[in-house]
Amino acid sequence: LNAYRVANAKGEALFSALTLGIYQAIKDNVDIINISLGSELPENSIEVKLLRKALDEAVKHDIIIVAAAGNGNYEQQGIDAGNIWPACYQNVIAVSAIDQNYCITSFSNYGKVIKFCAPGIDIYSTALDDNFVYMTGTSMATPFVVGAAALLLTDDPTMSSDQVIEGLKNTAIDLGNEGFDEYYGYGLVNLKNWEVHLNQSAETQMESKIQILGKLKLKKVANTASGIKLKWEKTSNTKGYYVYRKTSNSNGYKKIKTITGSNTTSFIDKNTKDGKSYWYKVLPFNEDGKGKCVKAVKIVRHKS
Repeated sequence: LNAYRVANAKGEALFSALTLGIYQAIKDNVDIINISLGSELPENSIEVKLLRKALDEAVKHDIIIVAAAGNGNYEQQGIDAGNIWPACYQNVIAVSAIDQNYCITSFSNYGKVIKFCAPGIDIYSTALDDNFVYMTGTSMATPFVVGAAALLLTDDPTMSSDQVIEGLKNTAIDLGNEGFDEYYGYGLVNLKNWEVHLNQSAETQMESKIQILGKLKLKKVANTASGIKLKWEKTSNTKGYYVYRKTSNSNGYKKIKTITGSNTTSFIDKNTKDGKSYWYKVLPFNEDGKGKCVKAVKIVRHKS
């Protein structure tokens, strides 16, 4: 495990230092490079040209490169990770962050360059002065994918970088819209499926994979005279729904309602205040656990 320092004591990094770090990693014959940093850069800038050249060289050496998508979506502005270097580079595995409910976090960048997602909320990690702290961000999600790739290579050191990536794709848990999407990429890395993937037929694989059942997307969130009304489509394999709510001054989402039965597809939150902002998620559930939420929805309460 090699560590390359490319940032100063404040955590500020120059792309020139990152480029030198990549070249040193190539020289040291590493298998995987974790880049938990990035920034928007003009496509024709000298920084991009030099960084692209270093990344190209790493790819020639069959090195797997994994980079954070970035945390620019804190203001809900829809930051496209396709503008973030090095995550946007075509041969980089860009990673978005999900929360404890398997939903894309409010801060995570997203876009067509996203390859996988991983946990990014309150991750226990190393800090200065031999300490450990809880941290949040796509930088925390990225090492999960790196670790998964490293374990695949440990299992079979002869695998090429392309084979490792395919292995991660074939064993990932699909989140969000079915198949690849711009929030979760190919899904959540999940090595519990690896032995299944190696040892069973394609048909048996699909039956045996550990999956989070059910997918849901809120169709409509609107103000009514009695409260904020949520509507969603009926979800398959569902025994009921959990309704979660967050406010601007609350610490995360809180479950406010459990709906038993799959046929009820609406709920009115009557415990709201005029002029206040609310975020909602609805998760289907069954005997296997919680289902999937595509994206949270924000609304400002006002009496209809």
